[in-house]
Amino acid sequence: MHSTIFQVSKQKMEKDDHLSNYDIADYDYGKFGIDWVGDEREDEDGFNGFVNATPSELFTVNRDNRSVTVNRDNVRLILRRMINTIRDYANALNEDNITNWMETYNLEHSIENYLGNNALFYYENELMSLNQFIKDVACGDCTTLYIGAMLDYHI
Repeated sequence: MHSTIFQVSKQKMEKDDHLSNYDIADYDYGKFGIDWVGDEREDEDGFNGFVNATPSELFTVNRDNRSVTVNRDNVRLILRRMINTIRDYANALNEDNITNWMETYNLEHSIENYLGNNALFYYENELMSLNQFIKDVACGDCTTLYIGAMLDYHI
């Protein structure tokens, strides 16, 4: 598995606060191999990666100050879409295909990341899946989030 870990915070971060490969050790997701850590030269790719890894209606990206604004009006829409995706995969299971690893994998993966990618988010000092990140943002009161480091990883 190969993807990106995005560091997201409620406060603006200085370069010294950015996540490094030493901060990501053994998590529930497994042992990580960090290939690179994003910096200013890779902001465009990093922000494009963030946009592609998250629901487009949920965040408005501000590249100038390395932040995203949470579009509160769309939170319920995103949560409903997340639930519907998980429900669709669960309803697709039956006694004939439950032993097919792909059917059960699709359900498991949709619970972690309903968009189907492998992006992870380091938010509030915790590494989490997209679905958990969205739930934390939805339940929080913060409207602006700041992007720190972007780490390319493989397990």
